[in-house]
Amino acid sequence: MYTEKSLIKSILLDTDESVISASTLVAAIIFMTLHISLEAWLGAIISVVIIKSGLDMLKETISQILGEQNDIELAKAIKKTVTSFKDVEGAYDLVLNILRR
Repeated sequence: MYTEKSLIKSILLDTDESVISASTLVAAIIFMTLHISLEAWLGAIISVVIIKSGLDMLKETISQILGEQNDIELAKAIKKTVTSFKDVEGAYDLVLNILRR
């Protein structure tokens, strides 16, 4: 199931791939017309983009595995709901585990 955040990331990743493809095409046209070789520079830039994307995915995955900070508004809503019962005098410690598939 796609969340809004993951859908936006997918669209941006697709856009990055389109930019990389277009830049490769432009580099080829420049080489064919002006005989200036840009392949090495373009390869280095593409490598940096790929490494950055990999590190971002790794960071997000590790964050999900180790746990993320709870949403403050969600925690307040849960405490408000729990303390709304007549026999509950207070809610002092909330442990919220968000598990994803």
